[in-house]
Amino acid sequence: MSSAIPEGERIVTIEDAAELRLNQAHVLRLEARPKNIEGQGEIPIRELVRNALRMRPDRIIVGEVRGSEALDMLQAMNTGHDGSMSTCHANSPRDAISRVESMVLMAGVDFPMRAVRQQILHPRARPHRSDRALQRWCPQDHECHRGSAHGG
Repeated sequence: MSSAIPEGERIVTIEDAAELRLNQAHVLRLEARPKNIEGQGEIPIRELVRNALRMRPDRIIVGEVRGSEALDMLQAMNTGHDGSMSTCHANSPRDAISRVESMVLMAGVDFPMRAVRQQILHPRARPHRSDRALQRWCPQDHECHRGSAHGG
């Protein structure tokens, strides 16, 4: 996949353990770090994603999203880093969307679920299909339209 990325683009990869091998010239690899024996020095993926945005990359690639960093990754993808990507593990595409929603909620930000779903579906990527896809995922009679705790 990385061979499809144009040669001049700045790429930042973020991983728990540096495993990705990209052949482009402008690649910066960031690696998360656990706490040391004294319980200090941790550098979580979420912090690396936020710092990567300050580096003005053309693309951000997160090896795997597992927690609250999903919010930062979605925001990066929806604010000019269109070629960015990440992975999450799930049993089906629908489960993957639910999993990403849950990870966004781990960030502790009280977003309406409809807003979270719209960010996941990324309307700019498929402007003619995003409303239909959102409707399939979140029909008008869904709880998020009825003013639930996370409703919109």
